[in-house]
Amino acid sequence: MRILVAPDSFKGTMSSRQAARALAGGLTSGLAGVSCQIVPLSDGGEGLFDCVLDALGGERRRARVRGPLGAPVDAAWMYVPDRELAVIEMAAASGLPLMQPSPGNALRASTWGTGELLRAALDGGASRIVVGLGGSATTDGGAGCAQALGIQLLNAAGAPIDLGGEGLLALNRIELSARDRRLDATQIEAICDVTNPLLGPAGAAAIYGPNKGLDAAGVAICERGLARLAECIGQDVGLDVRLLPSGGAAGGLGAGLTAFCGARLMRGADWVLDVCDFDAALSHADVVITGEGRIDAESICGKVVVGVCARAARLNIPVVALVGESRLAAEQVRALGLAGVFSVVRSGVSPAQALAEPERELQRLARESARAVAGLVVSNAT
Repeated sequence: MRILVAPDSFKGTMSSRQAARALAGGLTSGLAGVSCQIVPLSDGGEGLFDCVLDALGGERRRARVRGPLGAPVDAAWMYVPDRELAVIEMAAASGLPLMQPSPGNALRASTWGTGELLRAALDGGASRIVVGLGGSATTDGGAGCAQALGIQLLNAAGAPIDLGGEGLLALNRIELSARDRRLDATQIEAICDVTNPLLGPAGAAAIYGPNKGLDAAGVAICERGLARLAECIGQDVGLDVRLLPSGGAAGGLGAGLTAFCGARLMRGADWVLDVCDFDAALSHADVVITGEGRIDAESICGKVVVGVCARAARLNIPVVALVGESRLAAEQVRALGLAGVFSVVRSGVSPAQALAEPERELQRLARESARAVAGLVVSNAT
């Protein structure tokens, strides 16, 4: 039996590469005659670098940039010289792990450092830049990123506005004359795993602001600030980003990169699947094993498992998810197109134990599930 092992990262515990190795080890020890091909995946957030390195090679570089609250951060980015391709994870410069979530911090958090990473990539010779939009600490609509690239966001007195979502309330106009002109000759793709718009009840502030520390008052402030930014983008850039699909990704950075850098927004999982030549690997598989730390309703909205299931369905290849925890009802499992879901967090394994020894527990789950996986393959063939 030929198994394609293609998980996402198990956020906070294992990279997608570590998870894939654990799964393959468990499957081969649990069932004779199994061969596993490993293709680690990402939805554009955590683990993106590893996926690109595995598929394309390249080199890791570092840049000293501003973190979300202004403190200096050594942020990694990746460069593939023969393709003039740079890959950036915005979270490396403007991510939630770089600050303590609180109402005050969340209002001031800025994407300035992400703009500095873009500048570093331009300085390094990139003609194409891919920006992973995931894990942000910010709700500034990409304003800080724009400012780091020379774009002026000015108040009524003609002075620069303060950084962060709250600073957007004072925005009066956007001046583009000092914008880094190298952006005009650079292809920029922003990859993400959400489709939320910039504004409204499903927008950047309302949905993701509380995770970054915003209280109800802070969410309202950032919503007004983002609305003001969208108004000025329409007025001074000539683009309507208010309901742009995925414009709300990374606190509105999706909308900001589109407006200020001409970026194209793409579904991260699909981009990674293409880069990794997933379809070629899939054509030799009898079954696909995917997984992530927790599979839930959000997984239905563009995560790795959706892309894997969609491509496998074209070839009638069953997909099984081995996960840390499942919060899906049976009908949701069927809607995703999964042949089965097996979870580490089950009878006899507590969440604390699963987190304490994630690779060991995932390998054990794969070993114990191997025969059930084989049964699904036989059932699918008949």
